[in-house]
Amino acid sequence: MTATASVREYLDGRGFTYRITGSEATMNCPLCQDTERKFSINLDSGAWQCFHRNRCGKSGNLYLLQKELGDEPEQSYAKTFVKVYRKPDVKAHSLDAAAAAWFAGRKITQGTLDRFKVWQVEDGRIALPYFKAGTCVAVKYRRLPKTFSQEKDCEPVLYGRDLVPADAERLLIVEGELDALAAWEYGIVAVSVPGGAINTQWISTEWNFLKRFKGIDLALDGDPAGEDGVKAIQKRLGWDWDLSRVELPEKDLNDCLMKSIAVEAVKRCIEKARALRPEEIKLLRDIDFATVEAPDPGMACEIPGLTEKLGGWRLGELTIHGGESYAGKSTATMQEATGALRRFKRVCVCNLEQKLSSVVWTMVQQSGMNRADFVSCYADELVLLDLHGKVAVEKLLDLMRYVARRYGAQFFVIDSLGCLEIARDDHWLRQKETTAALAQFAKDADVHVHLVHHLRKPGKDKGVQVDHSDLEGSAWIRNLSDNVLLYRRIEDADRRQQANLDFVDEVVLVDKNRALGTGGSILLTFDSSTKRFETARER
Repeated sequence: MTATASVREYLDGRGFTYRITGSEATMNCPLCQDTERKFSINLDSGAWQCFHRNRCGKSGNLYLLQKELGDEPEQSYAKTFVKVYRKPDVKAHSLDAAAAAWFAGRKITQGTLDRFKVWQVEDGRIALPYFKAGTCVAVKYRRLPKTFSQEKDCEPVLYGRDLVPADAERLLIVEGELDALAAWEYGIVAVSVPGGAINTQWISTEWNFLKRFKGIDLALDGDPAGEDGVKAIQKRLGWDWDLSRVELPEKDLNDCLMKSIAVEAVKRCIEKARALRPEEIKLLRDIDFATVEAPDPGMACEIPGLTEKLGGWRLGELTIHGGESYAGKSTATMQEATGALRRFKRVCVCNLEQKLSSVVWTMVQQSGMNRADFVSCYADELVLLDLHGKVAVEKLLDLMRYVARRYGAQFFVIDSLGCLEIARDDHWLRQKETTAALAQFAKDADVHVHLVHHLRKPGKDKGVQVDHSDLEGSAWIRNLSDNVLLYRRIEDADRRQQANLDFVDEVVLVDKNRALGTGGSILLTFDSSTKRFETARER
């Protein structure tokens, strides 16, 4: 059976519907349930990728796809080819006086050279043989002072691997053969990568050898190439081993030997090696205590009484402004945007429900300025996204990232969630993903995002009371946001029921305040001439 037939057999067996163009099959991603055929799989190799970057973006081979979908991978889909390596045929002899003197200058003794079977070939090159189970499987050559070559098509293995004790629990890996020789001079057993710091080809052939060890200490060179090599090895190995980064007082072990760094100091560096772990995991000692402080009070809010309840608009947060149609949520959000401009903050507004001219007119009214002065003052501070109708979430996020980088905007308004193009299949899950993406953008860009959202129509028995259960759609909208403000317009019927609402036009409820945990209601009046909410008082 060909590879193409194997891949197609699996897709057909799962009942997937796909289109074929050349050697590529495209279909809806089975991992993120997209409906736009953003998933592509190569019928020859089985390599696949989902091109929904913000939602999924996963990739792999056919074996990994089967694992992702909960299937047991069949051997016919996971076959590997066994490469036949060439064994080197080298006519070698003992080192001549010049080569021996060069090693002596590097403080490498004849005993160590004999232990590693360092030879010399007829044209004068030094031969550094690689052994595996007692057999020479590769040879690297060095023509003094520093010209390298190697036998072609040989098996990539670790230099000095046969000298590692059978009962060793940890493996020390260095970047060059000279460093492995220097380690031996220190009484330390080390192996060297065969082809430079970032070449990890050897991991495939040495996988079973590496599985012998509980931990691996990486003493690659202390330079950018060495750091890149550590990252490359860690990426290939994952976290199945206890990995650590050895930081030496000199660039490498041979430099330490030549500069007479004491063996105790070198061993101490190995014992105190810095543990490697996923970047997301932090120990308390990793935290900069200068940054441990109470939540930032944030920028003062524009609506009276809101700063006292909320603590201000903090960067890195997402706020939901929820309310029924005509409840005042959009107007209140624009009042906050106008206030941010007044406080010298660059603002980005994306109103998917109104024309740009209407948005600007409202902000001019709220600012108390005439149109000419408003434009003159904020011509470069107010960024508007000219988007309307159903807009793809990915497109909106791309534009927001651009605005944050290009213009340094810190205050973003999106009106509203209901106008974003969110797939109808599993709609609530898509709302969750959209909210999560906006919250992550706020953190990554260090901005505050205001997202306007609609409420379900609350039952008549609730009166003027609204809460987060009235938000339309998924409960994750509230769960993933940092703050939730709920708006309720007060009607004459409400005033007849509650005497304390005689002079109130609007009730704003701080339903969630993740940073401070405070909340409560604010009673406001609305001035239609200025389009602003003010503190409720007798009229």
